[in-house]
Amino acid sequence: MAPEVSRSLDSHLDLLARRRAERAGDCVTRQFGELTLTRYPTGRLEVLFPDGYREHDLAKTEPAHVHNLMEMLPELKEGLVWAGWY
Repeated sequence: MAPEVSRSLDSHLDLLARRRAERAGDCVTRQFGELTLTRYPTGRLEVLFPDGYREHDLAKTEPAHVHNLMEMLPELKEGLVWAGWY
């Protein structure tokens, strides 16, 4: 996301609406094998792994680590394609 100073008014209002929708619980959840992915209006992608670990924002994870996870869990790649991340 762009810093506030470089956003237009419409962009800023859109971001506020997306944040409000996320707080209200607006999300799409889908199961891929043993993984559960949740996509939020702000673009955040939450992943619940089979061992119970929850990654609240996959964007904050190192790309090399995500690549390793995709090799270990092929269904993660399917989920990333569904979410528009891959």
